[in-house]
Amino acid sequence: MICNMKIVNENIEDILKPKSKKEIDLAVKNLYKKYGELEFKMDKYMPDDPELQAEYYEILDDPDMDIAEKQEKLIYFFNEYMLEERFCQYLPKGGSLEGFVNFLIYK
Repeated sequence: MICNMKIVNENIEDILKPKSKKEIDLAVKNLYKKYGELEFKMDKYMPDDPELQAEYYEILDDPDMDIAEKQEKLIYFFNEYMLEERFCQYLPKGGSLEGFVNFLIYK
């Protein structure tokens, strides 16, 4: 369990399925508000390792990998390499690793 928090099921497809353009814009804005800083602060909770950075972008940018596989690999990647205590300092209230991974994939 990350940061002693319950796993929060943040289904990104549901979040981004509103009916109007205004609702879509608001949903995207809320995702950025929730997870944007966590992405920006990645250098604070990930080791400074060029090979890890390359691996992260390979997973994120691989056009042949489906979304479920990207989610699984990114969750494993963060669980394996992040400095959990520091990650927890930047994780927003009500946020989750799964929600953050979905944000990274869909942004």
